[in-house]
Amino acid sequence: MKRGVVRLSGGVLALLVFLVAARVAAPYAIQWYVNKQLDQAENFTGHIGDVDLNLIRGAYEIENVRIEKTDGEVPVPFFYAERVDLSVYWSALLRGNLVGEVWLTRPELNIVDSESEEGKQTGEDEPWQDIVQGLFPLKIDSFVVEQGQIHFRNFNSDPPVDIYLSEVYARLTNFTNSLEVSDTLVATLEGTAVPMEQGDLDIRLRFDPYTEQPQFDKKEPPGWRRAGVSKECSTAWKPFLGPATGAGGG
Repeated sequence: MKRGVVRLSGGVLALLVFLVAARVAAPYAIQWYVNKQLDQAENFTGHIGDVDLNLIRGAYEIENVRIEKTDGEVPVPFFYAERVDLSVYWSALLRGNLVGEVWLTRPELNIVDSESEEGKQTGEDEPWQDIVQGLFPLKIDSFVVEQGQIHFRNFNSDPPVDIYLSEVYARLTNFTNSLEVSDTLVATLEGTAVPMEQGDLDIRLRFDPYTEQPQFDKKEPPGWRRAGVSKECSTAWKPFLGPATGAGGG
């Protein structure tokens, strides 16, 4: 009897040691895997900082994500984020759906134009979708950006160009477009930003991303009608709007 108890205690202790070792090693394994995924892009290389694993939330946080162009001389990264948080929706998981959320903190996107190909940085023709799916092989239902920046730059022009949005906040929800996860098929995009340190940009968009003819319902920023922009935008959107939304507005 005592021998059996000793064997059981030894087995439990070995299991605990294994779990602790796995928990300690997991962030390093994830760091290696993420760096490998980021290097899939042909003309870009990526690397990350520390990785924090949160088993209770079903999440992992990646710090200092940086993607840079490998050829040419572009002085700014294509993409940088102070923190990327990828988490699972437990409520959806309990219903048998593998769905999660991606949260970007202080991300920065730099699109660079130049007369030479070496000086350009657009990110075109790269497998970004495959890279994201490799990093988070679940359906992404919610995508959040906070305190972000988007820059369009030209370092070779005289004077140099830097057109940008700061304080970017954006939240895309229900992108899985599934009634198993939500009670509606409508996805929602809400966003705010500050263009060139002056004024405010406010976007509200509801759409069904998987219909044959995409349907949108937009909210126009204050002053568009007074400036005469509303009519022009409605006309431009008409070919893409379904009959249920018309020109959308207001």
